[in-house]
Amino acid sequence: MSISYADYEFYTDEYHGTDFSTSEEAMPYLQKASDAVRRAIRYKDELEPPTPFQKEHLKRAVCLAAEFLLETGNNSGASANGLSGYSIGDVNMQIGGTSDVDMMATYGVPQRAYDELIVTGYLYRGI
Repeated sequence: MSISYADYEFYTDEYHGTDFSTSEEAMPYLQKASDAVRRAIRYKDELEPPTPFQKEHLKRAVCLAAEFLLETGNNSGASANGLSGYSIGDVNMQIGGTSDVDMMATYGVPQRAYDELIVTGYLYRGI
């Protein structure tokens, strides 16, 4: 059973999101985004329950990720994928910096959601 940190009421009342007009429209995206956020933090919220501060940022990250999924038309849960560089023989070229698509492919959440999650401490991968 999935945990959804953000619901439609949080999305509209606290986050002040306007991309979704109904709960029925928003919930599939919020659920996929919640799943992506929990994968990005490697389910550390199950080992160490989030504080109110962490919950707030988890909810905001879910809302940001849901809007990204809506923008990209990606509600399947699959990672967005875009070309950001190429190699020909010994020549490598990287175009641009880290983007939402790059972060989505790497962490399963867009850069904007990753920025919210970084303050929670859940992204720490060290010992």
